[in-house]
Parts: sequence; C-alpha cells; structure tokens
Amino acid sequence: MKLLMGTPSTWKWLHGTILYLSNLILVPTLFFLNSFYPDLSEQTKGGLSLIYLIISGGVLAYIMPLPDKPNRTGQTLHLRELLHIQTHMVTNPGNIPFIQASMLVSIYVLVHLLFLLLVPSNSWVYWLLMLPPLLLLLLMEKEPIEHIASHSKQGVLINKSQATNLVDRLWIILEWVRVNLIWPLAFWFPNYYLCSHLLIHHVENNGPADFQSTLRYRHDSLLGTIKNITWCSLFTLVLPIDCYRYLKARKNNKMARNLLIGYLRGYITLIVLTLMLPPLGMAIILYSLTSGYLFYLSIMRWHGFHDATTPYSIEASNCSPVHYGHHKKPNIHLGEQFLLARTFWMNKDKQETHFPIFKSQQCIHYYERSFAMFVVMLWQGKYDVITKFIHIEQDNNMKLENYVRGIDLLPQNSSLNNIDKKASRVLGQVLERVLAKFQSKELNNFYYGENIQDSEIAKLSNFADNDPKQNKPRGIY
Repeated sequence: MKLLMGTPSTWKWLHGTILYLSNLILVPTLFFLNSFYPDLSEQTKGGLSLIYLIISGGVLAYIMPLPDKPNRTGQTLHLRELLHIQTHMVTNPGNIPFIQASMLVSIYVLVHLLFLLLVPSNSWVYWLLMLPPLLLLLLMEKEPIEHIASHSKQGVLINKSQATNLVDRLWIILEWVRVNLIWPLAFWFPNYYLCSHLLIHHVENNGPADFQSTLRYRHDSLLGTIKNITWCSLFTLVLPIDCYRYLKARKNNKMARNLLIGYLRGYITLIVLTLMLPPLGMAIILYSLTSGYLFYLSIMRWHGFHDATTPYSIEASNCSPVHYGHHKKPNIHLGEQFLLARTFWMNKDKQETHFPIFKSQQCIHYYERSFAMFVVMLWQGKYDVITKFIHIEQDNNMKLENYVRGIDLLPQNSSLNNIDKKASRVLGQVLERVLAKFQSKELNNFYYGENIQDSEIAKLSNFADNDPKQNKPRGIY
C-alpha cells in the first residue's frame, strides 16, 4: 500500500526507472514491427513515433546531466540503482557514482546503435532511432568522467586485475565499450584527457606551455578571439598536435605513443561509424569541428582572468575557489567541493599574489549566459566590465588589461594590429547593441546598472560570506 501511495522519492525512482527501461524495450520493439509489419498505417507509425519520442525525451532529461552531476538528488539519482559495482573493482570509491552514470549513458547509446545497424536506412524507424543517441552524444557533458579517470590510479576507473566473477568482468567490458566506442563518437579519444589534463594542464597550470592556456591569445581582440576559437575547434580534441609535441619535448615517449594509439583507435571507430551510419557520423564530425566556442567558454570559465604579469602562478590562473583548490591539491576528489573551497580560503591570506576570483556563483551564471557580450565589450576596450565579475583588489584597478591581454608569444605585425584594433572596436559596438536587444532585462541590468552591488537581481556577497558556526568556507563556487 505504501508503494502504491508513494512518497515523492518513490515515484521519482519508479518514474525514471520505468522510462529508461521502457525506452530500451521500445527500440527492439520498433525494429521488429518494422521488419515483420512493414505495411503499418501512417497513423500507427505516427502514434508509435510520438510515444517513442516522448519517452526518449524524458530519458534524455534524466541521464544527460548524470556524467556531470551524478550525485544529484531528485529525479536523476534513482537511475544509479539499476547498476551496482563492488568497491574492489574501482580505483577510488568516490568514482562509483560517475562510473554508474557513464554506464547508463553507454548502455543507452549502445542499444540504439546496435539496432540502427540492422534497420534499413530508408525506414521510418531508422531516423527515429537516430535522434536520441545523436542528441545525447552531442549535448551531454563528457568531460567530467574523463576528468575523474585522469586523476585516478593509472588513469583508469576500473581495476581489471581485481575481477573475481562474471559481474566484475561485465563491468570491465562496459568500461571498455565506453572508452573505445561511445566516448570516441564525441571526439573524446582514449588516453587524450590523461595526457592533456594530468600531464600538461596540471603541470603548467594554464601557463604559456599549456596548449589550452588562455594566456596564448588576446581576449580583447577580434583576431585573438578568432584564433583562439579556431584552435579550440581544430587542435584541442580533433588534432592535438601541441599535446604530442609537449610530451615528446618532456621525453615522455610512452605517453606520446599512447596518445597516438588512442587517437588511431578513436578515429577508426569514428570512421567505421560514419561508413555504417553516414548521417550520424557526419553530424558528430560537423558539430565537433564547429564546437570551438563552447570549448573556449569552458576554458575561460576556469582560467579566463589569468594575470599576464604572473604567468606561472596557480593563484593568478584560477577563477573560482573550487578550481583553485583542485589545482593546488589535485589529489582531493572532485566530488569534495567543500574541501577544495576550503583550500582556497585557507591559502588566500597567506599568498601575496592576487586571486582573480569570481565574486559569486551568480557572477559565474551571468558569465556563462552572456559570454559573447563580455567578449565584445572587451573588444572595445571596456575593461571595467571585468570588475563586474571578479573581485579586484583596489591597487589592481589600473591594470585590468593584464587579465585579458595574454602574452605575445610570436612577433606582431603593427599594420595588422592596427586593423585588428579598429575592426574589434567597430564590430564590438555593433554586436553589443544587437546582444543588448536580445538578452534578458536581468542581464542588461547586470551590465549597465550604475551600482551592481545594490542590485536586487545579483547579490554578489559570496566572496565575503562566512559562517563560523558551521565552520564552512566562504563561497563554494
């Protein structure tokens, strides 16, 4: 009776589980209906398609956030109950929610791909089954699970040597499928993140030798922004030349070789998929080649205000307490945001270097929502916009340009620079007017309000907040 009446958590568990399993059952059902009943009426096909799309939409809403936030309470948490893994099989018990979340995604995509290969391309079922996995592969955040893996022992999530039974071996197979089949379909190839993140990014800390460094480009320049986005599109995930060159220069030949092998395997997977399912493969390739803006935003979100006068400082290179804590103490698990933020607040007063930290979580939210507006204002030389987002010490107000000008690593052409400055200013003015018309009143108030500190819509108090009774660090963001 209690189950029938249901608590909110019970209904959410039932709701998500039923949706997920129903969707996986519908896939072979549609395949068999198309194979044995090819003369179904258009009304029947339309009804089945509608049911499938509604259920698929519900499932995507549940599982798409999981790799990024596997510990979310409410409507996504219950799905992890479908999978259980023994702690002896994982390199870090804190990784279990991330592993379960990624496996739910992998199983979902794998089932769709298997039946897509069996369905004729001229069938209505073919296009119907292609949409959910395509949306999931393109829009889902793949980085968190790779991030967790790169900081685990030997860069892996699963202890293959600890397998003792059939279930343990099934987990090894599922992880192999994720690493070598599912994630490569979104240009996350084997060994890439281990090499680029742990062996380069955490060594250089966004310094000039870090091939993803925000210091390599001027962010107050149209040409600099175009170069940065182009590099993010072509030479970060698609063809990481600098990553390979860095490893060779450091004489880390083993990981350089592993990077090449991982990319060879990944491209073989992607090419085979494109040959077998051309629409799916071409959509993934096209999206990846044009996703540089999103990658650029993600890098700027963490390291976008790196003071060019202190290029090798961890304190100067990070924009949030949590991310600073992660760079300062990378051995702390990413799920322990409380401990990561505490690292920042414990070190802040001990360091002479200025910390360019976002004022609050709300500022980060506005930054992500209106990143284009922020950039076009920099093109015009409106450096004061920086102070709306990050906490600036009073004696640093005259040097705002340092936070976004980068380092000139190559000789500059004076004529090209003059053209770039004029083009940046003119285009910036035009785009600012356009963006101001389309963005929300809330964001316009944030950008153009006379005194943002008194605004009702953005109380930027996190930076100074403290709760001594609960002994919580100020501003976990």
